[in-house]
Amino acid sequence: MELPDDEHDDSKFLKDQDVRELCESILTMLFEFKHRGAVEKAAESFSVLCNKLLSSNQSRYQHIPKEMLEKAFDRITKENHSTILRRSAGIPPTIISILRAEPLSNEPILLNRSIEFLLDLAKNSSDQEDSKIHALNILRFIF
Repeated sequence: MELPDDEHDDSKFLKDQDVRELCESILTMLFEFKHRGAVEKAAESFSVLCNKLLSSNQSRYQHIPKEMLEKAFDRITKENHSTILRRSAGIPPTIISILRAEPLSNEPILLNRSIEFLLDLAKNSSDQEDSKIHALNILRFIF
């Protein structure tokens, strides 16, 4: 899969808007699927896509996985937790997919951001017990 060279490049199969919509669609699937097998397959696809984006020489693509990571964090802190299934449902696979895609040759910016966010949430979310549980579940998946 080749990414467009610029915002107006129509020569590739995917256009800029398609790339963002694809990321949003897979993210929605990961958050809403209830079947573990479906979540795992969506997570695999998301990881491949994130790897492609992070490996791109275009900064506009390199930033998309971080945006998706922040959306997952927002989901943990702002979502009605009664709608999230046990073991935090698709949130851990979403975060792990993004972290796995981060190139090993680079500084682990997304990993560091994730650990910092999750540890802070686990320590300081006394009023939101569900958020603390989700943070601990995700940390368990990371390690």
